Amino acid sequence: MAFTHVTVIDGTGAPPHETMTVVVSGDRIRTIAPTPDAAIPEGARVVEAAGKFLIPGLWDMHVHMVEEGTTLPLYLANGVTGVRDMGGVMDSTLLFRDEINRGDRTGPRIVTAGLFVDGPKDAPSRFVVESAEEARRAADSLAARGVDFIKVHNALPREAFLALIERAREHGLHVAGHVPLTGITVEEAVSAGQRSIEHVTALLESVLPRESARSIEAARAALANFYNVDAEPIFTHMIRHGVWFTPTLVAGRGAALAVDPAYRRDADPRMKYIAPAFHTFWDRHLRQPHDLPATIVEGRKWVFRQTIEIAREAHEWGVNLLVGTDVGGISIFPGFSVHEELELLAEAGLSPAEALQAATLNPARYLGAADSLGTVTVGKLADLVLLNADPLADIRNTQTISAVMVRGRLFARPQLDSLLTDVEAKVRRIS
Repeated sequence: MAFTHVTVIDGTGAPPHETMTVVVSGDRIRTIAPTPDAAIPEGARVVEAAGKFLIPGLWDMHVHMVEEGTTLPLYLANGVTGVRDMGGVMDSTLLFRDEINRGDRTGPRIVTAGLFVDGPKDAPSRFVVESAEEARRAADSLAARGVDFIKVHNALPREAFLALIERAREHGLHVAGHVPLTGITVEEAVSAGQRSIEHVTALLESVLPRESARSIEAARAALANFYNVDAEPIFTHMIRHGVWFTPTLVAGRGAALAVDPAYRRDADPRMKYIAPAFHTFWDRHLRQPHDLPATIVEGRKWVFRQTIEIAREAHEWGVNLLVGTDVGGISIFPGFSVHEELELLAEAGLSPAEALQAATLNPARYLGAADSLGTVTVGKLADLVLLNADPLADIRNTQTISAVMVRGRLFARPQLDSLLTDVEAKVRRIS
């Protein structure tokens, strides 16, 4: 297969390459050359792409796999060719990951934590541990199941956290997630070997005094102290240790919208693709806006605006950022919300090229797969997105999808529309 006359935005940060031909054979990019000079194999399918833009496939680096039968097609339809599952439904996620890897199922690449590892909590998605020995057994068990990494959460005891990271390392697994709120500082978590920190809000929870949540005034004072005192040592420590940060700004916006009387989720046209399991979770965590004091509504909006400023601060310091949405969270739409996160990162000061790298090259680097993923480069895997408009001119143009290629298989616009139609029909059947 060959894309001809296409502008290649390779994801390396290099200027766009205009009027190029990209030849794909099997699941690899075989040649990239100026179209007048390109040799197209006899019999190859040719995709005329004049006026279009070819970028690497996008990743969502923070999802929770729920209702995979409806969510996996939504990722592909939105150009998301890889996801990092932060834990939830281990058995089905491992099954789907392996089926996709074997070619028995169509979907994005999946790397998964299986279950959270957390302290005492009543939740089926968690591997509950209360001691160092239990943490070691949890790591052993998860490694035996074949997870790709281990996810930690807020209530994990300090000694269990440290033991878990050590045992995970013995299994060749890294640890990602929240910084546990059990007396562990961000610097300690980073020094111990935690590879990524998730959510601006979770970062702040681990830094700000608990009394800062009592009022907007207390939160303002605590954040001022964070900017003036805490940000530099935390971010420089993260940079020094090569730790990644997934802000999940769109998740913060979802929490703010949830209490906004002007927001009507049911009016969102994407709701027709959302399975009942999402509705149930969202509704359980929502309160009717008219029941809330105006100070709460404005407070949530203010907190969301601050998350953007903290992402800006992290970026300006040079922290490595990843695009993640927290699929499963309130008003997060699988696949679609990746594009919202890209917009919010641009609002936080990233250039379109930098935002794009946070969803392409940076995930590949984080996963140790930059030799095979993350850029449009000869020899790499053919996970690609063909756009109708230039994303470097406006990051919102990542939504102008003409075609998606995953593992060398092309989904043209009519096929992508069929994926969406099928999901809509399935949601209607199970609703």
